[in-house]
Amino acid sequence: MTDWCLTCGQFAELEAHHVAGRHNHRALTVALCPECHRVLSAWQLASGVELDAAAERTELDATRALVVGAMQLLQLFAQRHAECSWLPAELLTHSGRAASRMLDGCGPADRPGRWLPDPTVPPCEATPVDWPEAAELARTSQFAALVIELAQILGEPPPIPAEQLTDIAADPREFAEAFRGLQADEAGSMRVLQLLDSYLAMGRRTIQALLNCGDPSLLDEPRVEEARLWFDTGIRLLAETLTQIDAAGQREPS
Repeated sequence: MTDWCLTCGQFAELEAHHVAGRHNHRALTVALCPECHRVLSAWQLASGVELDAAAERTELDATRALVVGAMQLLQLFAQRHAECSWLPAELLTHSGRAASRMLDGCGPADRPGRWLPDPTVPPCEATPVDWPEAAELARTSQFAALVIELAQILGEPPPIPAEQLTDIAADPREFAEAFRGLQADEAGSMRVLQLLDSYLAMGRRTIQALLNCGDPSLLDEPRVEEARLWFDTGIRLLAETLTQIDAAGQREPS
């Protein structure tokens, strides 16, 4: 299939990448160019995602593979297009590691299927490329559909109302035009950027604390409360952004 790659935006012959690994969640795939697919597969192996069909697995490890794989998609997009990503690649990399350590600590240390990073996989980073404007609608639609699928698999409500995500996935044009309107609205975009700055500052502190701890049972109440506040700030950021986008979309052109 020739189309727009989800993570680099190039028009190419695409391949199906299993976000969590084929044998962890077979049905969840995204369409990527061969180079982006290669990078993500290397990251999965380097982070210890179990890709062997014969390996023993627990439900916890499959969930862990799903969460880490989704974070790596965002990480790859941020490495490819730092100018387009609200979240820096470094924070996304550390967030994936923190999520992996926390979820690993939720299960018995002697369980089968615990991840072991593959030491033969060399570290790699994605080469930055220009984001083609023509790919924007396809990317918006694909990411909206991916969020819906992830929420269904995890059994959690999506961060954006499911009805709105479904509409965006089906026809992203109106959403994309309204988002461009938000970028042109100085007051609205300033409010969103202020929330984003607060979210990133809290995120760096929270992720560093989680990485330094590594064991969920050792987290004290202030750390748990800060993590909860970070999550709530992210939800407020999304809600504020959607409100401003709706306002921009409803504004009559001058």
